Amino acid sequence: YGSDQPYHLMRIYSLANSIQNGIFPVKVHALSCYGYGYASGFFYSDALLYFPAILIISGCSLTTAYKIFAFLLLSLNYAAMLFSVKRITNKWSGAVFAASLYISGTSVIQSLYVDFAIGSICGSIFMIIAIAGMYLFLARDESPLTLILGFTGLFYTHTISAILTFTVCVLILLFHINYIKCKPYKLIQLIFSVILVLTISASYWLPMLEQMKAQRLKYLTPWTTESDNISNLHAALFGTRGIGLFIFGALVFCFFTSLFLISRSLQKKKSLTENLYCISVFTFLGGIYCFLPMLATPWQLLNSHGMTLIQFPYRLYFPAAILVAFAFGCAVSEIKLQPYNHKLMLV
Repeated sequence: YGSDQPYHLMRIYSLANSIQNGIFPVKVHALSCYGYGYASGFFYSDALLYFPAILIISGCSLTTAYKIFAFLLLSLNYAAMLFSVKRITNKWSGAVFAASLYISGTSVIQSLYVDFAIGSICGSIFMIIAIAGMYLFLARDESPLTLILGFTGLFYTHTISAILTFTVCVLILLFHINYIKCKPYKLIQLIFSVILVLTISASYWLPMLEQMKAQRLKYLTPWTTESDNISNLHAALFGTRGIGLFIFGALVFCFFTSLFLISRSLQKKKSLTENLYCISVFTFLGGIYCFLPMLATPWQLLNSHGMTLIQFPYRLYFPAAILVAFAFGCAVSEIKLQPYNHKLMLV
């Protein structure tokens, strides 16, 4: 369907123009639609786009402002993955490998350079934080602050990414359902976290719902559906909108690593370590999100009931890449290395 470059560059330039004319916050982009305006700000949060808009106001060209912004997004994605995996594994070696794998994957590269999917690449920063926060909240009994930060950021960057992250967190919750039964206060904390996220992000979703309810001009038939955009194995591995060979290869590596470590633990009659459990959970979930875009039946069933949530199943490759990177970082941290090898990997 082509690149979203003209649309997102228009959003940035229109934000700068509106701020210069004393309009803030900007909900209606006055320069779009031949000067009639387009209210994309109600349905597509512009929170992070204010940064390149301010650069334009400061004297940068649109091209320069976007290049700085793109570099910042790539750096934030790397940093989010690096520190999230470091918190999960407590080792820099796994964190560096996970972050390097993730930003070199097809999902990040194609979103930034092919599709110009600024919403997805902005949302992925907070998707990483939210998934890591959910795991740490349940597996380590940590505070839900990281989870709250992740979902608040998702609401203010990309709604579809928030929906995808919610599905991942529900699956992680199901893996820890027995833990929740033993400690019901965790469920209370989770409910409180949801209320807090909805309260903080109300300035985005309340006007959006109001506009959806008040709008008289509505479409009845979606312009495309998930079942129209089913992927296949060749497209998944080699296509610009696939999971890519790097991430898929890491998934296969994590799968066999987890099998080997589990079988070794069973032979020695030892219980599974937390890190091995982490590898297994993230590998399993990453595999689900890798293969779902290639399965027609679930999407046809969803569309037959009038539900079109994400339009393109290949959007699932973003959470898949994040989950596989988490698993890969945990797997690498299990490998015993000499100190000089750790230093080499950090370099």
